[in-house]
Amino acid sequence: MNWEYRIMNRKSKDASGEAFEWLEIHEIYYDSKGNIEGHTENGVAVGGSNLEELEIDLNHMLEALKKPILDLEEE
Repeated sequence: MNWEYRIMNRKSKDASGEAFEWLEIHEIYYDSKGNIEGHTENGVAVGGSNLEELEIDLNHMLEALKKPILDLEEE
């Protein structure tokens, strides 16, 4: 299974029922044919065990800005 970071547009409603949108970075998982198979439930944080790994992770996240935004509808 392959994965990458992508920006997801979360469409939801607040406690008063007011609609809102929120952009987050998620891990997106693909099947062997390149179709989206799943994603992380929540946005992901940047991480690494040292500065070099942190920079690599940030650069992968920045690549997500160059790709189309995916929509995530919530109940």
